Order: sequence, then C-alpha cells, then structure tokens
Amino acid sequence: MPVIALVGDPRGELVAYVNALQTQGWQLVTFESAAEVFGSARTVDVAVVDVVLADGGGIDVLGYYALSHPGVRTVAFLGYAAHEAREAAIRTGAFAVLDGASPREVIDTIWRAFQDAELARERDQMADDLAHARRFAELGRMASWAAHELESPLHALTASLRMLEALTAFARASVDEATTVAEMAHVLGTQFDDVESVVAECRASAMRASRLARDLLVLTRSHDRDVVPVRVSDVFREAAASVPRASTMVSIRCDDECVLASEDQIVHVVASLLIHAVDGVRGVTHPRVEMLAAREGLAVSITVRHNGPGMTREQLARLFEPFHTPRAGTSGAGLALVAEMVRRMRGAIEATSAPGLGATFRVLLPCA
Repeated sequence: MPVIALVGDPRGELVAYVNALQTQGWQLVTFESAAEVFGSARTVDVAVVDVVLADGGGIDVLGYYALSHPGVRTVAFLGYAAHEAREAAIRTGAFAVLDGASPREVIDTIWRAFQDAELARERDQMADDLAHARRFAELGRMASWAAHELESPLHALTASLRMLEALTAFARASVDEATTVAEMAHVLGTQFDDVESVVAECRASAMRASRLARDLLVLTRSHDRDVVPVRVSDVFREAAASVPRASTMVSIRCDDECVLASEDQIVHVVASLLIHAVDGVRGVTHPRVEMLAAREGLAVSITVRHNGPGMTREQLARLFEPFHTPRAGTSGAGLALVAEMVRRMRGAIEATSAPGLGATFRVLLPCA
C-alpha cells in the first residue's frame, strides 16, 4: 500500500487534494512540523511538503528526505512562499515544485512521483540482481580456474607417490633377498637417487598447488573497499624481496608516486610480473630485469621488462587467458589472475614482446 506523507499544510489546502488518493488505497501520514519528520521512523513513498511550515523548516525537510531517504520522492508546495523558496526547493532535488496548482495537477504529480520511486526501486533491484549474478559468475570462473590448475599438480603428485610406493616395494624386496651387508648397501644406494628424484617432483607439485591457493586467496580476500593510497616504491621493494632470484639482476627506477590500489593485490601483481620476468631471462648470458614507475597524467605507469627470448605473436595474444601459459611448469592462472586483480583496481594492463626482444608489462593505475 503506497504511503504519502503530508508535511505542514497550515491552510488545509493539501488535505483536500490528497484525500482522493486515500479512496484509491493510499495511506496518509501527517506531520505538522520539521521536528516531527526528523523524529519519525515511518517509511513513506512520497512526501508532499508545504514549504511554509510553522517552524520554518520546509526546505530542511526536503533536504532531509534527499539525504537520508533518497528513495522518497518529494513534492514541494510553495503556497505563499517567496520566490527564493522555489530555487531552494529545486536545489534539494525535489521531484516537483508546485505553486497554485489545481487538485488534479496535485494528484497527477503525486502519482508520477510514486511511479518514479517505483521505477527507481525496480532499477535498484535489477542492479542488485545483476551484481549478485556477476558475483556468482565470478565465483564460478575462479572455481573453474582452480579446478583446472589444481588438476595438473595433483595428478603429478599422485603419479610421483605411486612411483615412490613402487620404489619402496622394490627396495624392500631387494633388501629381503640380500645375503650380505654389502649387497644390502648396494641395493639402498641404487634406489636412493630414484627416491630423491621422486620426492623432488612431489615437492614441486605441492609448491605449484600452494602458489595457486595463495593467488586465489589474495584475489578473494580483497575488495573495492580495500583500495587505499599505496606508495609504489614500497611495492617494488616488497615485491623484489619476495623473489630471491631477482636480487642480482633487477634494477629499479621509481619516482615518488602513490596509486589507489589494494595493498595485497598490487604487491601480488608486481611480484607475479617480476617472477615472470626472472623466469623469462633464465639461460640468458647477461640477464636484465627492470622495474619502472612514472606519472602519466592522472595515472601511474608501472613497468616490468626483461631481455629474455621474448614471445611469439600467438603467445602474446593468449597471455592473459585462463589456463594458458607460454612456459611449461608455470601456472596458467597466474597472469589471468594478475589481469583480474588490475581490473578490480580500476586499472589496465598490457604486454608487448617479440622473439629475441624480451618482454614488457605495463600496468596503469589511478594516482592517489
């Protein structure tokens, strides 16, 4: 049932107008002063406000609804108010400002105000439903990434454990057949290298699964509300410290700039790009990795580049796709998650590369 609030009306003009709405199922609530409105918890759909209130607070009531109850549509009734009151009522965002209107015009205006409020509520509900659907779609996409990426290291871990079981069984049988200590030592010695190799493979598979879990954790625990001013030089130092292999080959050039970003995500983004760069120069005679930051208008450009063998056009085109990786043994979710984190921070990321010319990653984020 629609609820209309009638605020003021010392001359009794508006009551006669809105009584017709009560016969159509509307509920009428009356307030005689601004103080009564401010102290009421009653929910209304439309508020008809006589600007000429006894306590002089008509404009204050319009502003109160605009700020505290934006879903309420207000109709300002000027009556004998001065011309300045019209301008003040318009500034509050009143749905309509009436002066000398007929009963039919008043009723029509109230109906339009109510319909506008209903449409706004429907739009808000649709926006909420869409956001809810997007969150579930995002959750499904992340679950798909996780399932795809975990499948490979878990499969390798399972195969390695089966191999370890087979080696253990073979060693036990061989030891049982040995007749001397020398034969037993020979059996254990020949099996040791194989066992050590399998254990290393298990460790590598477990570390890949752990990295993926860490990537997803950073992505899911950070939200838009976590965006704060972050100093880029601090991000560079923390990212470099998290990649031990980078200490001997990375050079840093950074202006004293700050970006608006999630602290966890921006460090993760730069560290991931740094790991990609360090891996990219593996085997290069004179490896070189650079991290740069500079102001570009209203944004800060963060660049990570290396002088490795580079990538083909086909590899570059699919670089940020989930489940795709240009190098074996690395997580296909890594750069896809990096791109997703940058997008969440309202930034942009691009990569340029060519065979033999290394690769450059450039991230743009808003200035703080």
